[in-house]
Amino acid sequence: KLTAGKIAVAGTTEQLTGFDDGVAFNYNMAAGATSVSVAFDEKVTGPAVGLNIQPMDAAASYGWPETLKSVKITSIVFVARAGAIYPAAGASKPTPKPTVAPEFESSEFKYDGLDQNWIDKNIDPEKPVVALSFDDGPGGYTGFVDNGMKIQKALTAAGAHATFFYIGAHIEHDEDSRNEVLAAKEAGFEVANHSYDSNGLNSVGPEVIKEKIAKTDALLSEITGYKHFLFRAPNVAYSQAMYAVIEKPFIDVSIWSQDYQDKTTKDDLVNNVINNLKDGGIINMHSVHDKTAEAVPEILEQCKDKGYQVVSVSELFAIKGKKLMTGVKYNNAE
Repeated sequence: KLTAGKIAVAGTTEQLTGFDDGVAFNYNMAAGATSVSVAFDEKVTGPAVGLNIQPMDAAASYGWPETLKSVKITSIVFVARAGAIYPAAGASKPTPKPTVAPEFESSEFKYDGLDQNWIDKNIDPEKPVVALSFDDGPGGYTGFVDNGMKIQKALTAAGAHATFFYIGAHIEHDEDSRNEVLAAKEAGFEVANHSYDSNGLNSVGPEVIKEKIAKTDALLSEITGYKHFLFRAPNVAYSQAMYAVIEKPFIDVSIWSQDYQDKTTKDDLVNNVINNLKDGGIINMHSVHDKTAEAVPEILEQCKDKGYQVVSVSELFAIKGKKLMTGVKYNNAE
């Protein structure tokens, strides 16, 4: 039984495809229950033309569950707020207000370590390019530091780059993890923020969100000397509160290796990447898995055979001439 999900209210017909394109809410349903109430409070104003409803497993905060066969929603009931007053026909409409007012004005992001000279010397802009990204490192804290370093060595040997989204708690009290982050920076790879821990930020308030992002930024800055880092959400799950307070580009995924699934073998994840290559795409992998470290050299070789150049996320957008803006989500550089 699916016990959780997301519901989005869309304001225009063009905003019905993704939950973050409208006003989004998460919900949880008690075991055995047949209905759930979602409180919109005062977050919804102005016209709404449709709903986007996504059920999911409580343990999986992104995507449709693999086991899902069908979903049957028997009814949706809208209940007005107590004391709500509606304007008479022909009356002027109130000006819609933003659902969650951002605490910053969106601006262009540039990674401190972006090396345009490396791009100019090594990348042919006429050939296809993909960004390779790794989550959940560094591995010293969890005993998998060797995998992260194996991946770095494979990238260097292939003349490729990648972005590593690091978890702050893995860095804070572990020297091996700190050394892994420093090695990535010195090798020319991009260092990025994956929050302080693996707990989702989409179900907590703005103060908790800001604290975890700032703490991880501080740890990464202490090691690299940089101040600006891309962000990928834990479990790739988002909320309006996150968009309001995280002053970074949100990096999503367009090519999933699925290495996080126990059933995925090394050959499976190689095929998952290679069979879905697309110019401007962003590949997701996890640097803490043995099978991932084993697969990376083969993935890099096959990318080269197919004419693809492998770079970091910031390099991908620079090569494609696309700006990265704070508070905006990206899953490709098309």
